[in-house]
Amino acid sequence: MSAPRHVAILGGGITGLTAAFHLAKRLPKTSKITLVEKSNRLGGWIRSAPIPGSIVSLEAGPRAFNMSTRGIASVIELVNLLNLSSYLRLVPKESAASTLRYIYLDHTHGVSLIPPKPLLFPFFSRFRWSVIPLISELFHRFNKPKGVEDESIDAVLTRRFGSEVARVFASSLVHGIFAADSREVSFHTAFPGLKHAEALGGGSILKGLPKALAAARKQAVMRRLMISLAEEQYETGELEAAMKRSSLFTFEGGLEMVVRTLEDRVRKHENVEIIMGVGANSMEKATTDRDFEIKLSDGSMLTPSHVISTLPLPALNTITSSTKAIKSSPLPNLLSNPSATVQVLNLVFPPSQTPLHLPGFGFLVPRPKEGYPSSPTFIRKEDGKDILQNLLGVVFDSYRDPEFDHKKDPTTITLMMGGAFPLYIPPGFDDAQSHHPSGTTVSNTLPASSLQIYLDTLAHYLNVNLPEPTMHALHTHYDCIPTYTPGHETRMNELQEAKKGGVWGERLKIIGTVAHPSLVSCITSAREAAIEVASGKSLSGDVVDGESPVKAAP
Repeated sequence: MSAPRHVAILGGGITGLTAAFHLAKRLPKTSKITLVEKSNRLGGWIRSAPIPGSIVSLEAGPRAFNMSTRGIASVIELVNLLNLSSYLRLVPKESAASTLRYIYLDHTHGVSLIPPKPLLFPFFSRFRWSVIPLISELFHRFNKPKGVEDESIDAVLTRRFGSEVARVFASSLVHGIFAADSREVSFHTAFPGLKHAEALGGGSILKGLPKALAAARKQAVMRRLMISLAEEQYETGELEAAMKRSSLFTFEGGLEMVVRTLEDRVRKHENVEIIMGVGANSMEKATTDRDFEIKLSDGSMLTPSHVISTLPLPALNTITSSTKAIKSSPLPNLLSNPSATVQVLNLVFPPSQTPLHLPGFGFLVPRPKEGYPSSPTFIRKEDGKDILQNLLGVVFDSYRDPEFDHKKDPTTITLMMGGAFPLYIPPGFDDAQSHHPSGTTVSNTLPASSLQIYLDTLAHYLNVNLPEPTMHALHTHYDCIPTYTPGHETRMNELQEAKKGGVWGERLKIIGTVAHPSLVSCITSAREAAIEVASGKSLSGDVVDGESPVKAAP
């Protein structure tokens, strides 16, 4: 097949930029690439700001990559190709940030260290209550409901381990990943490894876990082999081996270093055009072999031969719902999942003689025993201070620096709020949530009285006296993380099959947070989409456009 005439990429976040980078690397100069971003900045939720006197940056969104995440090779390859290895900040596996995790149990026990290994649970007094439910799961018979393909995380772990284990551990973990209610998130989508473990263990997740882990390792090896056979092996150089002793990594200058470097590299290609401040109003396609017609908000028109959409699914629905193509070839399930709105408060404190927080990565807060409140709730302490009850978790950002010294370095802490909890908008800070479009971020500093509420809340959880912060910023990310409700995997398969069989065809790629909200998933999906568009062949070996693949341009 001939190389694509014109590829349009909708969305200029990390997914769209990565897709543009890999396309520009593989396509000849005669192929045009247009990236469309409706806002006036690229990078999406990734926003970094330097901290004077610290190598740690403030992160309004994602803050690090986890080396154990499936697909991490695609990120390491990107780092290598962008020549960013000298900016890497590696967190060793043996560091406190890698080994120490905490959970807030209740007002009596406070923030408690989670036993690092399952066999240690009996020796941690605050977690002994969970030992019997955990051991009992090994002997529980298969109890998955008949005819039910997918369940919520809470439903599965409740029937296997009991309601309290599910509430404390599962809801906390889901708060940290999805900022959502574990009673609403798909077990199959969020934890496919545990789904396989339950099947391999004859109903017991713990029995099947060793087999599932072994199967996952084998699958990863086979995936790398398949990519190599497709002549698209990862170009990680020596970097992957050099990073094996790390559990997390970020960059000097923050994750936005990746975004700005990607932007710079992409702009250097003569066949790449980046359109900012202009969004797509509609996307039409008459027949399978016809070009797309994308009307932009400034009145102009794009007619690409291929489209890679990195838009949130509701946004894709908006630009296709009134078109002729959607009537003959519906794209189902674009509105099937809700999204979480999350607040992130960055706090920087001056060096102190005593540490302001425990060593480690941070702590998560489980769903309240009485359930989530219906409106922002405060608890009035005996000293008259109001404690806000919408905390998802707290990250001790300082420990991303393995050499952090609280006596010499600023202490950086990030609060994550909202999500499954009601959103709290401080008085005088911002308008109501309905005034802000989905996918936007509102950032500002707080009035002293409002800031004090958050400081009192944090001091309550940490059980310390906090000094006045030298820097702070509150970011409200509207509808930033999709909540994958039960049945999500099936619905997305239906979407892809409908797209493939209709006028949209394989020339439309729908990627991004479709499968998982992690940065690794977004970068991996962007790489794979770019390869498939450039070659006309999927990484599974299927011909996409009905012809033989084209070789990548040098």
